[in-house]
Amino acid sequence: MDAKKLLAELGMSGHPAGLGGCHVSGGHFEACAHDMVVFDGGSGSRLAESDGDTVMVWHASLSETRSGSLLGYDRLRIVCDESWELHMLLSRIEQRRKLLYADHARHCLVESLLCCQKSRQYPGVLASCWQKCASYYLADAICALNSCIPGSSHMLDALRSMQKAGRHIETVTKTVGTERATPTLLERISKSAVGLADMAGYISQTIEPKRDYFVKNSMPSDCYFYLCHSSRESFVNLMSSSGRKPELEYILKTAFDVESDSNLVMQHVELVEKSCNELLGEPRN
Repeated sequence: MDAKKLLAELGMSGHPAGLGGCHVSGGHFEACAHDMVVFDGGSGSRLAESDGDTVMVWHASLSETRSGSLLGYDRLRIVCDESWELHMLLSRIEQRRKLLYADHARHCLVESLLCCQKSRQYPGVLASCWQKCASYYLADAICALNSCIPGSSHMLDALRSMQKAGRHIETVTKTVGTERATPTLLERISKSAVGLADMAGYISQTIEPKRDYFVKNSMPSDCYFYLCHSSRESFVNLMSSSGRKPELEYILKTAFDVESDSNLVMQHVELVEKSCNELLGEPRN
C-alpha cells in the first residue's frame, strides 16, 4: 500500500497522518484492513482502496483528549507530518502511556457498570443486550490493564495470553457466550451485525469478510466474540440517539445472540459487576 499516494488521492496530503492497527503492530489476518489515521480535525471513518488493499481511513484531531483514542494513536508509523505536530503528540502519549492505560481501564469499568444498571432496568431482549455490552466493556478494561488495546477481531486471542486480571477473563468468557458459536449461527449474527452497523451509520463492509476468514480457519469463538463486540458500538449509538427502539429488538436478538433466560442474564450481570468492582478497588501499579 502506498500511503502517500492514497493521501493525495483523497485530497489529504496537507494533513499529518500515520499508519496503525494490526498491520503495524503485527498479527494481522488476511481479512484485516489497513488502518490510516488522518489528523484533519474531523471524526468518523471511511473505506478506501490502495493498490488492491482495503484501507480504513480514520479522521482525527491533534487536540484529542480521550485516553482510549490517544492510545489508539500510540506507536503510529508516521506517513506525513510537515509541521511535526504529530511527532509531538506521539511523544506526549509515550510519556503518559501508563496513566492513559489506567484512565482508559477505569473508564471501561465504569461503562460496564452502567450497562449492568441498564440491563436491570430494561426487560427481555434489551436486558440481555446491555449485559453483553457490559461484558465487552469489562474485556476492554482487562486489555487496558494489560497495556493493550487490540482490535475486536484479535481481542479474544489477546485475552487468552494476558496475565493481569486473569481470573476476571473467565467472567468475560462465561458471560459472552462464545461456546454457542456454530457456522450457521455465525452467519445469522453477521448479517444482523451488518444491519445494525448500517442503521448506526458505521462501516459494515468489513464484517462479513472477517466472518468468512474466521469460519474458514476454524475460529468460531473468535468470530462470535468479534461479531458481538462489533455490534456493541452500533447498539449503544442507536440506543443513545433516541432511547428504547422496540422495532430493533428482532435484529438485536440475533446480533447479540441474546439469552432468553432472564435469571441467567441477571446472574451474568452480577458476575460482571463483581469483577468490575474488584478491579476498580485494586491499586494501580
